[in-house]
Amino acid sequence: IFSSYEYITEQEAGEKPRNAVWHFDPYKSLKLLIYLEDTNEDNGCFQLVPQTKIITDEFRKTMSLEEIAKDGYNVEHLMAEYQGKIVKCEGERGSMVAFDSDTFHVGSNIQKRGMKRMVIIVHNRPLGW
Repeated sequence: IFSSYEYITEQEAGEKPRNAVWHFDPYKSLKLLIYLEDTNEDNGCFQLVPQTKIITDEFRKTMSLEEIAKDGYNVEHLMAEYQGKIVKCEGERGSMVAFDSDTFHVGSNIQKRGMKRMVIIVHNRPLGW
């Protein structure tokens, strides 16, 4: 369990934060996000592409965990073909998003100066995953 407090735009930081790269998680898990602020596209709501776990399953058959953990989890290069399928998970403070972390996902960037985003993130790795 950890929390995230984002308040700097990508332009202010001068680089894209690690969570703002399209990816799947190196370790399989059920992930829960609890929004502590109203969260929308302007302050960087979480996004995912449904039904991409099938592709991740194929990656896991052909790549070792070490390869995945180095940079194999990054699927930024595949995202052009999924642009029309992206789901933006906006929500009010107290909303929760639960998803399989083998789904392509991204924690988006804050788009406007002066905004913030606070989230509690829970990784749950059930036995047998």
